[in-house]
Amino acid sequence: MQGRKIAIVALLTGCAAPPSSDWDPAAASALEGKIAGIFQAMDSGNMDSVMAWADDDVVIYDFGPDNKPVTANGRAEAQAMFDGYAKAFKEGMKVHSTVGRTSCKATSSVGYCAVEFDQMMSAGGQNMGPFKFRGTMVARKVGEEWKWTHWHGSFREMPEM
Repeated sequence: MQGRKIAIVALLTGCAAPPSSDWDPAAASALEGKIAGIFQAMDSGNMDSVMAWADDDVVIYDFGPDNKPVTANGRAEAQAMFDGYAKAFKEGMKVHSTVGRTSCKATSSVGYCAVEFDQMMSAGGQNMGPFKFRGTMVARKVGEEWKWTHWHGSFREMPEM
């Protein structure tokens, strides 16, 4: 009888099952969709869309438009980084990304994606690339929303100078 009371109280108070540590193909698919969305947003210069699902504690290790390493720790630094990209887009920079392989794994509460992608850039009438990258994104569930908490991009082939 005591078990039934606990179950009824849990049901009435809206207690959800704890997050599972089992791989969840649907969660992995949702993350893969987020990766596609980030690249579409980046290519269109929509940095607000990229930042819309960044975690407050986001960490970024990547390369800037000049192919020099950049780092951002936390939302404020990430926002400043993406504001700089938005400014470059307004000044005529263009980016075209071609996503190759994407492999995502996720549980109901945390996941990661490994992605290979190429980017072409143009600025000031000069075309650059293709730059061949690989990236790793880590995300966590905050309520019902995925928030990306870590991005690390690196060259999979060094660009010619």
